[in-house]
Amino acid sequence: MNDISLSLLAIAIAVFIVTVGILLSRSKSKQREEALAAYCSANNYRFSVTKEAATRRITVEGDNWRIENGWRISGNSALPGSSDSQRETVFVCGDENPMRKTFALMISGGSSNLNAVPDWVRNMAITQLRSRLGLEMRGLSSVRTVQFQGGRSALLFETKLSEADSALELLRRPLSAWRGQPPLYLECSPEKIRVSLPGNAMDSPEQIDEIIHIGLSLC
Repeated sequence: MNDISLSLLAIAIAVFIVTVGILLSRSKSKQREEALAAYCSANNYRFSVTKEAATRRITVEGDNWRIENGWRISGNSALPGSSDSQRETVFVCGDENPMRKTFALMISGGSSNLNAVPDWVRNMAITQLRSRLGLEMRGLSSVRTVQFQGGRSALLFETKLSEADSALELLRRPLSAWRGQPPLYLECSPEKIRVSLPGNAMDSPEQIDEIIHIGLSLC
């Protein structure tokens, strides 16, 4: 073969590999959608999928809550799971409860133990959580570390020390059962509950069910 033939062969192989990758990704995506639709049907949840050229969003809804997960493809990537896609899963419960305490917590990939890290790491973690908080959370001035079973710890913001203790007891079981990858951000107030997982587009029944249980434990 001459150089031109070799170059054409290399291009053909590359196109074939990309095409196979796209077809396999779409096949797996369809299987996950079918499994999630069956899960929603069994639990009387509403299920929908929205697809556009560069976005894909799955929505699961109950009577007073919804969970959305999706991704936006950036650049020239054709695969949703690639490093060029932006993914996130968000649970929101809009059931108002005036007895519910206002607090926020973050489970990160590293240590959340404020007593076990240098001051600059502590300050960076606090700044990271504050940057994601809604306006109703900006008055939370007490910061501490809370531990959960399985070795996970969380950075907790409260209006005052131990204000959220009763809510944390409700969260311990579902957060201990959660097998997903951090970070996880949770905001709780009398108006709503919001759980967000940036970088994670969870679309299996098991993953979705774990996040629903975390959010509904406080609703």
